[in-house]
Amino acid sequence: MRATRRGLWPFSDELRMGSLTVLAVAVLLAARVAGASCAPGTDTDGDGVCDPDDNCVAVANPDQKDTYGSASSPAGAFGDACEPIDAELNVTKVKIRAAAGAITPKGKIIVKGDFVLLAAETFTPPAISARIVDAIEVDQSAPAPSAPAVACTTSSSGRVVRCSQGPQDTVQTVAIFKLSNSAPGADRVVRYRMKITKLTLSGTAFSEPVTVTVTDLGSGIDRVGVIVDCAASNGQLVCREF
Repeated sequence: MRATRRGLWPFSDELRMGSLTVLAVAVLLAARVAGASCAPGTDTDGDGVCDPDDNCVAVANPDQKDTYGSASSPAGAFGDACEPIDAELNVTKVKIRAAAGAITPKGKIIVKGDFVLLAAETFTPPAISARIVDAIEVDQSAPAPSAPAVACTTSSSGRVVRCSQGPQDTVQTVAIFKLSNSAPGADRVVRYRMKITKLTLSGTAFSEPVTVTVTDLGSGIDRVGVIVDCAASNGQLVCREF
């Protein structure tokens, strides 16, 4: 029995390789057929998806993968191939609270989580920006248009970065980043907590997923993360990573 099975192994490998070849040819043929259905000049990136239906016209992405959804894109629907994503952001908690009818805006968004700072990276941003998007109507940027920058200062130890805006009547943003180690040379964990207050959030319905983008305006690195374990009630959405 063993000798017979050994004798079949090479034949099985040939079958497996042949199957992979057939599958690859089928994928290529499908892309060509899809591309052929596009009018001339309407498949800019040549990925077989016509421009009107392509979520990333400039970069070939036949899989049309869109991890973060169209709402998180800066100018409409973009696939991952066109998203300005440089690094991953782990989001462990999000709380969105509306304040309908308040004379002074009292809506707020709280975000907590962490991210990994690679050995060769530093994190001393002169300022940050952030964006929080849910699946229905929230699309909040910080700082708000025409508002002061969310400027940052780094502690003398290099382990704490605090970012905030000056006193004002518009949206307020405060973010604190704590590094597990100040010395580069090894991967480090950065834990963060961000609060955006004085928001005019009049909606009473919010929905998962929630996409969070934090940008270091010094290095230009965009860190993006998504949280999906959420519960909505009474003009509030609470998401936690379990």
